[in-house]
Amino acid sequence: MKRAVAIGSVGFILGALLITACHRVEPDIWVVERDVPQTRNLIPVLNRSILLAAGPGAAATCGVTWRLAEPNVRKGAFWPEFGTRARMGLPVFIPEGFPAPEPRVLEGPETILEGEEAVLRWSHIELEANDGVAIHATTWLGPPDMFHTREGMSFGDIHVDTAYEATVRDVGNGSESVTLTCRLTLRNTHSEPVEGLEFAFFLPRALLDNTTGGEIPLLESFAYRAEGFSDAVPLDLLIIDGLGRGAWGPRFTVQRDSLGAGESISCFVEATGMILEGEALIVPLVSLVARVQARYWPSSEVEVNPPGEIHYSDYTHFNLVVADSRLFRLKKGEARVETSSPEVRRFLGTGLSDEKDLPLQ
Repeated sequence: MKRAVAIGSVGFILGALLITACHRVEPDIWVVERDVPQTRNLIPVLNRSILLAAGPGAAATCGVTWRLAEPNVRKGAFWPEFGTRARMGLPVFIPEGFPAPEPRVLEGPETILEGEEAVLRWSHIELEANDGVAIHATTWLGPPDMFHTREGMSFGDIHVDTAYEATVRDVGNGSESVTLTCRLTLRNTHSEPVEGLEFAFFLPRALLDNTTGGEIPLLESFAYRAEGFSDAVPLDLLIIDGLGRGAWGPRFTVQRDSLGAGESISCFVEATGMILEGEALIVPLVSLVARVQARYWPSSEVEVNPPGEIHYSDYTHFNLVVADSRLFRLKKGEARVETSSPEVRRFLGTGLSDEKDLPLQ
């Protein structure tokens, strides 16, 4: 009887081993996709990073396809770029358990033009267990005024509503004073918090004289007061204005670790000065750094063979410096607030060689 039991037990063990050996082990694939809308010489580009990694399971062969409109991959001053040339210093946030924290970087894709569509394809990506790759690509995103709206500016779910005024007052002796009022409201309309928010508003007071290196005032006796910003005393900087011209002026900032869903921040700047002879354009500059757990451009297509379990995560990290959607036009007897788009495009172009501007699809 003991012998029969032993034989039966051995048969059960062998059967279990046989079942295990015949069961296919599926690959365990992790995909992280990050979009960074940023600017090059005030022209918006999109930097996309795609991280693929295989867990401790079976090996897999992967393919990645990114579909865009043809103008987005047309050769420009700083785009398209791929691989190590498109790799940013900004680290990619990876989820806990990601099996390859230092993946190897793949270089350029196969580019296929199909009428008005462009297809970027990375094929035959071989992943062993605990192996990973990184794909980096930078393409044209749109013209310099693509974030402008009737209310102000819109960066995905982060909206900047603006209300500007310019008032002229005669102070005698043929002199006129002007007051420029800028009210800005930042709103998070996303269902989750915005993380790492850094917003800045630069108001030019003088332009750089490229011949002498000195200042060309936009207003005489420039002064200002501000409310609602993080910095008690804003820095007076020499950077560029919204038209890409070298300019001096105060830069006001808002810094928040988190801006909750539906939360808003209101800011206020009032500048005064004397109007000079000739016409002056004061074009503010806006910058935004913020991380949002949301997608605003279509995801890349990821193929895995053999099919397995996919762990997917994505987010958008804005890193933009753009012209404000409004400008101040000043001359004797007149001060106006205007939509900046015509001047912005005249100074900066669209970033496309033939000046067409199709949106990213």
